[in-house]
Amino acid sequence: MKKYLVLLMIVQLFAIAELQSQNLLPVGTGIPAASGIYGGTVTYNNEIYAANFYHIYKWNSTSWIDIGITVDYAIECMEVYNGELYVAGWFEHFNGIPVNRIIRYNGSTWQSVGTGVLVCCGATGGVEKMTVYDNKLIAIGGFIQAGSVSAKEIASWDGMVWDSLGSGLSGVASAPVMVVFNGGLFVFSQIDTAGGIPVHNLAMWDGGNWNAVGNGFNYWAMSAIVFNNNIYVGLRVLQGNLTSIIVKWDGNNWTNVEQNISSSSWKMVLALKEFNGCLYAAGRIDTINGVSVADIARYDGSNWYPVGNGISGYGNFFTELNNELYLTGDFIYSGPTTVNWVVKFDTPPICITTVDEIDNQVECLISPNPFSSSATISFNYASTSSATKHTVIITDILGKEIKTINFSGKECMIEKGDMERGIYFVQVMGDGSTSSPTNTVNKKIVVQ
Repeated sequence: MKKYLVLLMIVQLFAIAELQSQNLLPVGTGIPAASGIYGGTVTYNNEIYAANFYHIYKWNSTSWIDIGITVDYAIECMEVYNGELYVAGWFEHFNGIPVNRIIRYNGSTWQSVGTGVLVCCGATGGVEKMTVYDNKLIAIGGFIQAGSVSAKEIASWDGMVWDSLGSGLSGVASAPVMVVFNGGLFVFSQIDTAGGIPVHNLAMWDGGNWNAVGNGFNYWAMSAIVFNNNIYVGLRVLQGNLTSIIVKWDGNNWTNVEQNISSSSWKMVLALKEFNGCLYAAGRIDTINGVSVADIARYDGSNWYPVGNGISGYGNFFTELNNELYLTGDFIYSGPTTVNWVVKFDTPPICITTVDEIDNQVECLISPNPFSSSATISFNYASTSSATKHTVIITDILGKEIKTINFSGKECMIEKGDMERGIYFVQVMGDGSTSSPTNTVNKKIVVQ
């Protein structure tokens, strides 16, 4: 049986539409910390965990509480891996127990991560950042050993044992940045060798070997994310040195994402996050592409926008909970409102893309798109009759099937029903008749 497939998905991300305005809201009475959030923020077990240097606070959708841990040196980062919460930094003891700079939490108890990591010669320092790559937890920082393995400044943990990444790195600074792109782990820092080969502030681990990336990286990276199939890197820019605070890598070249920033002071982008197809940037930013913003901005792929009243300081970490976006950092106010280190984004816009049709023999229209109650899929095959039968399968971005619709003819109505706001993919299967030629059209739908 011949079938044709109409797959509503992203093929190209360009020409993005701005849909809604947006506000920043307090989250309870804010985090009850004496100082801002610098040690990481993650969502774990449907709760938000936020750390300053010596405390961890938890939001359970009702209130913030100090979970009551003690450390002897600073917490620097947190990450979720294999269903556990990992906390790392410079601390040697956690709740009075020797752990060597990293600990994990399974939802009820804290446990060691092997024998942790060791630094050279009694120096301070430890784990600066963590991420997940190739089903392993990656830790990077000023250490020389992980578990019983010699691991120069970077190591992997598979849930049971530590391992090195080749012969490691040389020159990792106090604020390294890691991002996974096209199957590789990209590491930004003041590194000059990776696996023994010369590099310039950037190296890529492909799962077995270290590689140089182009001519290296001539900027000071503070954050990174994959957006629109490019690596976007937030920079620290000293006064008058550069005209851009975000650059992107398409796999071949670096280009500026925006231009004409104010050169009156130094700036930096400490956090980047994709949410509902938009790119959010937070840090120390007053103008971006000529648009006045208050330390936080939103990018729709073409233009930059301020977000609500902004914040009064540094936005350091984004996280999501129950399809809502949160930001923590070192700020007390959002406009005139006291928020105490955390805000939630209200009514977030969905940045949508127009999509090319791959085969011009097929004309497929979805209208309206985005939609809040219903949308119609229309086909313009000259031979399609009212007797042609089709099956529509709608899935979310994780591949979970949401609903199935059977229809005949050239049009199909999609009702929102219990579909939540977000992006969905659709498969339309023909009955194999000559009135349903084999073609593929690529689009997507967005529910508001």
